[in-house]
Amino acid sequence: KRSPELLTLAYEQLKQLRRLFSNEATAADIREFLAIEDRHGWMKALRSDLGELDLMNLEQKLSDLQEAISVWKAKSFFGRLFGKGSVNSGVRAILSEYFTSGGENGKLLTEQPEKILEGTREYTTYQELKPLYERLTKQEREYFGSLLALSADRGGDLIAANDELFRTIIFEHIEKFEAESRTKGLFRDIDAFERIIQSIGEAIAQKKGAHPPKARTDPGELNGAAQLVQAQGRDPKGAREQAQMERQQIHQKI
Repeated sequence: KRSPELLTLAYEQLKQLRRLFSNEATAADIREFLAIEDRHGWMKALRSDLGELDLMNLEQKLSDLQEAISVWKAKSFFGRLFGKGSVNSGVRAILSEYFTSGGENGKLLTEQPEKILEGTREYTTYQELKPLYERLTKQEREYFGSLLALSADRGGDLIAANDELFRTIIFEHIEKFEAESRTKGLFRDIDAFERIIQSIGEAIAQKKGAHPPKARTDPGELNGAAQLVQAQGRDPKGAREQAQMERQQIHQKI
């Protein structure tokens, strides 16, 4: 899904965004970082300074916690009711030593410690890619989010999706400009100017007894003032003034 805020960006900004994510390695690394974070939502709450020895100790404590949970579950109803102390103490120890926050992470440790144990294997990759993502601006993250969604519908090709996203945004910019211009009356005045020129031609033809000329819709056939308005989008008021001057000149010739 494309972020609507991308339509507020200038053309040069869009070019820079496209250029940034045209680097296949960079785009792939950012995608991998977000994929890890999506698979392991708890990863962002894990301390970012854990070394290899820390990870080994964490994995051992998670394995011990799994064993304590298995023993607790094997107990009778009353045994489970009053014998959860070892599980709770194991969860608290892991949270205080390795996590920056508890909450849902404590619940996950209690119910599915294997999920965190599996995720620790991706911890190093996650931390290596994290600075790359954190350097991205808000606009760059929004652009990449739209790029990622589009690439998912295009077989995962980030580079092709990047080109398509850029073209789509530019096209929407053009459509938006045309819609706003019509609302402001710019194109309406251009159309009205063509009709004025046609009516003048018809008046000349009637006075000379000739057939009235056909409507001119080709910009190349319009007179100078109409062509300037249509091709360059100049002030319609100026075009009308020039049309009035031309009309006066035609009446003088008549």
